[in-house]
Amino acid sequence: MSAPTRASGVQPYRTDVATLTGGTVAQLRRHAPFDRMEEVHLHLLASRLKLAYYPAETVIIDHGMGIPEHVYIIKQGAVMVGPADQGASPEIALQEGECFPLGAVVARRPVSGAYRASHDTFCYQLSAEDFRRVMEQSAVFHDFCTRRIAHMLQHALVNLQSDMALNVSQRQPLDRTLAQIVAREPVSCAEDTPI
Repeated sequence: MSAPTRASGVQPYRTDVATLTGGTVAQLRRHAPFDRMEEVHLHLLASRLKLAYYPAETVIIDHGMGIPEHVYIIKQGAVMVGPADQGASPEIALQEGECFPLGAVVARRPVSGAYRASHDTFCYQLSAEDFRRVMEQSAVFHDFCTRRIAHMLQHALVNLQSDMALNVSQRQPLDRTLAQIVAREPVSCAEDTPI
C-alpha cells in the first residue's frame, strides 16, 4: 500500500496556521497598541489567541465568574460594561480593538461589573498567563496596559468622589436643626379652613 498523497494545491497545516496568524496580525495592527508593537511580540500575541463568539446580550464575564482566566480583545462587535445588575444601564461601550478586563487580570481579582455583548460579537481570548508573558516582553504593550489601568482607576475615582459629594449633600439636612433649615415663619391656617 502506498503512502497517501496530498492533493495538488492543498497547503500543509503549518502554512495554514501561519496564514491565520498573519491575518490576525493584520487585524490587530489596525488598533492601538498593536500598531506600535514589534513584529516578534505581535506574532507571539497573535499565535496565542483563540477566537470566541458571543451572541447579543450574552454575559462574557462578570463578578460571579471569579478571577478572569483570559484577556479579551474585541475583533468585531461591541461590549457594554456596567453594573452586575442586568436591568441597570451600561456605563461604558467598548469597541473593536479594545481589551478587557486588564485591571482584574493584572490584580488577579474578579471583575467589579458585567461585560455583555451588545450585539453579535467576536473576541480574541488571550490566556492570563500568555497576557503576562506578552506584557513582560513588549514594552509597548506593558506601557499601554499600565496607562489603561491608570485611566480606569482615575475614572473610578472621579465616580466615587461624585457619589460621595452627592451623599454628603443629601445627609447635610439631617445634621442641621429645624431652625437652621427653615428660613421663614411657617405657613399655617385655622382648623376650619376648607381645602
